[in-house]
Amino acid sequence: MNRLKNSYPWLTSQNTFETFFIVFMFLAFAIFFVSFVNEPHGRQANVFILKTENVMGDFTNPAKYSLDRNIYQNTTLHGLQEKAGLPLAYLFLYPLAKLSDFRIMDAYTAVDSTLGLTIIVCFFCLIAAVFFIQLYDLKNGSKFKKFIITIALFFSSVFLFALERGNLVILSSIWVTFYLTCYRSTNKILSELALIALALAAVFKAYPALLGFLLIYDRKFFPAVRSGIYAIILAFLPFVFIENGFQNLPYILNNLALHSRVYRFIMPYAFGLGRCVAFFLPQKNPGTYFYFTEYVEKILVVVSILVAPFLKKHWKTIALITCAILMLSVSSGLYNALLLFPVIIMFLNEKEHILPDYLYLILFALLLCPLQFGKTSMYLANIVVVCMWVLLLTEGVLKSFSQIRNRKKQLVS
Repeated sequence: MNRLKNSYPWLTSQNTFETFFIVFMFLAFAIFFVSFVNEPHGRQANVFILKTENVMGDFTNPAKYSLDRNIYQNTTLHGLQEKAGLPLAYLFLYPLAKLSDFRIMDAYTAVDSTLGLTIIVCFFCLIAAVFFIQLYDLKNGSKFKKFIITIALFFSSVFLFALERGNLVILSSIWVTFYLTCYRSTNKILSELALIALALAAVFKAYPALLGFLLIYDRKFFPAVRSGIYAIILAFLPFVFIENGFQNLPYILNNLALHSRVYRFIMPYAFGLGRCVAFFLPQKNPGTYFYFTEYVEKILVVVSILVAPFLKKHWKTIALITCAILMLSVSSGLYNALLLFPVIIMFLNEKEHILPDYLYLILFALLLCPLQFGKTSMYLANIVVVCMWVLLLTEGVLKSFSQIRNRKKQLVS
């Protein structure tokens, strides 16, 4: 393998990896776009849930829930399992809901109104622009390469799916990207803002809190504590501004349990070991192995956290923790893969690759590919992330054993 690399050094150059990524993504998107335009309700429409029959559902429904600030005991729209988030996310949507006609209209009709549509388009154009600028700044190289690779990410199935759902994971991804960019900054203001960004991401989507272990790996214990304090404040202070205040806490826990039961067996467009097994064993009752795979997932998440710092490449450490985040939630949808966008940029920022990195390049390409090939495409992203997790976890375990063995030899000598 080294002989091949030495004979053909261009194989592992940054330019080769970037070119492969750009060509694949633009070609895949071109085929997707032409097919979609020719048959808007055909196979390619499966890149969206229900082929766009519930556009922006993850935005409009929570906006409706927030209208009276009586969120966790309100069953006038959907079941309690849908009201399982912390108050900050609902309060964030509250002003937007008040601006539109959510009080006199149902969620979908309010969004389809002129005012509602204008608000949503402006809001998502703004946050998409912020996310684009962040990823663009994170990418190294020429302005053209930075621009074209960031555009390629936005042409992906992950971004298209997230945008159609209107899920606030886009906001969490912005905060996570800012955190990953700035948590090692020597600028005290930027590094402190990075801690607040991590806290915001954790309050909106919970599991990004695991990225706080990056601070522990760097022995930044006090910053980790401060980020935790910020998260506690952002999690509990908003209770003051909703109906029934802190009395909602037991209702949130109940709603979380309901949410877990309802969404545990949702198969397509979601991440999890159980769903991966379900794809290969479709005739089996998922209940027979879902509970088992959940225990396996939790064990592997703990192992991932323990071995992540042993990985030499920083992008791999972040990728391993991010894969664990995607696997941990029982309702982790395809849009959560937005959290991998800064990881992909960091991967493509590598000046020199090794031949096994082609595995990751192919996996990233398959994860982002917007083309739909039937039922397989609904599960492809999950299979890809599971494969990536296994690869990173295996490397992490081997590296950790190797380092521990070397330290023992040093002590003996």
